[in-house]
Amino acid sequence: MKNLWLKISLSGLYLRNVLKGLIVFLICQLLYHNPLSAQNSALSFDGSNDYVGFSTIPACNSTMTIEAWIKIVIPSGYAIAEPNIVSWGGSSNSVEFRIGRSGDNAYLQFGMDATGSSGGAWQSIGGSTNLNTGNWVHVAVVKNESTSTLYVNGVSEATGTVNRSPALDAFTIGNLNEWSAQQPRYCPGKIDEVRIWSTARTQAEIQANLADELAGTETGLVHYYKMTNGSGTSLTDNVSSGGISGTLNNGVAWASGFPQIVTGTGTSGDPYQITSADELNSIHSYLLTGTCFKLISDINLTTFLADGGAGFTEWGASGWMPIGNATTKFRGNFDGNGKIISNLMINRGSTDYIGLFGWAAGSTINGLGLTDVSVTGHDIVGGLAGEADGSGSGAGSTVSNCYVTGNVTGNSIIGGLMGQIGSYAVPNAGTVSQCYSTATINGAGNSAGLLAQNNSGTISKCYATGNVTIGASNWTVGGLVAWMPTGNVINCYAKGTVKGDNRPGGLVGSSQGTVANCYALGSVIPVSAFGSEKGPLTSDGAATNSFWNSEVWTSTPASAYYGTAKTTVQMQTQSTYTDAGWDFTTTPVWQISASYNGGYPYLAWQTGCVTPSVGGTAKW
Repeated sequence: MKNLWLKISLSGLYLRNVLKGLIVFLICQLLYHNPLSAQNSALSFDGSNDYVGFSTIPACNSTMTIEAWIKIVIPSGYAIAEPNIVSWGGSSNSVEFRIGRSGDNAYLQFGMDATGSSGGAWQSIGGSTNLNTGNWVHVAVVKNESTSTLYVNGVSEATGTVNRSPALDAFTIGNLNEWSAQQPRYCPGKIDEVRIWSTARTQAEIQANLADELAGTETGLVHYYKMTNGSGTSLTDNVSSGGISGTLNNGVAWASGFPQIVTGTGTSGDPYQITSADELNSIHSYLLTGTCFKLISDINLTTFLADGGAGFTEWGASGWMPIGNATTKFRGNFDGNGKIISNLMINRGSTDYIGLFGWAAGSTINGLGLTDVSVTGHDIVGGLAGEADGSGSGAGSTVSNCYVTGNVTGNSIIGGLMGQIGSYAVPNAGTVSQCYSTATINGAGNSAGLLAQNNSGTISKCYATGNVTIGASNWTVGGLVAWMPTGNVINCYAKGTVKGDNRPGGLVGSSQGTVANCYALGSVIPVSAFGSEKGPLTSDGAATNSFWNSEVWTSTPASAYYGTAKTTVQMQTQSTYTDAGWDFTTTPVWQISASYNGGYPYLAWQTGCVTPSVGGTAKW
């Protein structure tokens, strides 16, 4: 009995120690990596006359760092040219961390004016990234004596001399108090997580915790406004000592704050985990180069984008806001993990770079399915992405194991999967492999089943089955790719019907690149009347060891066909392809079966998933 009691006592001691260790671990996690979603509130300013005022003035040092999360939304008729985020003021003296406007565009600025104290006229630096996007953006300025540097989402925007000695008597968030009165510099939008440091923080330090809630005890942190009050007219300073609280004036409202940060740290070994539409939306605010995301659950966007949903509240009937654009590109890595995002709706007919991702640069996107998309844009439009390339990164983007079903519509450069890979200005385009689209495509010109323009990229082991239609006399159109001035299409096929007049091709519309080991089955039909160049495989450009069905192609013969004509029986016979060097045994790349894909060759990777073309939804 004594031994039994000893065992029970030791077991109890062990459990208590385990519980103590667990409690210590949880406390450490809260102190050192507390996500901003823990508080999830911010201040909303209407840009009319509201601001946060302070009866005591925080020190404005020659060396300091100011940080904030902002969401700028410039309303119609808004006339203020220089809305302030955080400012100090005096008599003809000011220190302004603000927005500089150029039409509807808004750019980060930092400047100082000491005219009233004979310390020098206005001196400032300005950034180049448009902040009026409706997305949350992290902004910072680091002043190190006479040199100041602006950062947007942790990326350096501008560096220059800002060296004045103003006499100051007021401090404001959301406006400028100068001459002992509020000036018309009211900021439209939301402000969250305002931090003032007495040190010149490095870029690495800014990037390390821009998305984390701080403890308030960090070295050099002198004022910290988490915006966690959530109600009332007081704004608490959350530093551990020496805090200066503010007062909300003229209707400053409490609102939802910087969006939820997902589980994970954003590294390749510990990616941010996406489990909901709200978390998917949060990627808009995590655009640091190399940030990694992993989709953990299937996501249906119907409710999120419908009237009453969070997406509709944010963007209205325009639907999903693409992640990344021409100004701020998505430079991260997205692992779809074999999951599906369904019912993506975008209705932005006057906007370029449209898709789930607007513009991905130097990115990796893998293993993602998009089903039942309804995507409308202007130019450079796709279900997955408008454009993917290597601009500014030194390396092209990699897109693999992705697919799209539904409808994609636009003006020009319209593709089921993507609008284009690379551009004339970006030779390091990247690769697209083991992807497909069954989406129906409608465009005015340069449209294709998978990818409208291949500018120096390599497309391999891909297929498209959707029908593609463009307007009369507008070029070009293809079952897989519309236009390929350079680049490669290797081991691919297309089965959709292609409708267009000028340079239509069953596989590639116009090609000056390499086409090898491919085939096309779809009809090529004129909208009004064919131009001089058309083809069952390509309308121009050589195609090596590639084939088209002579029994499907019924148009008037052109002066030259690219690729080799085969009958239906021949195209359903393996020796037709092995005699041309296609790999059906070694890797293999291709397979063929009378009971699969209509008896025509299919890509070997397709046996790892069930494809819509044979009655299911693909999953890798």
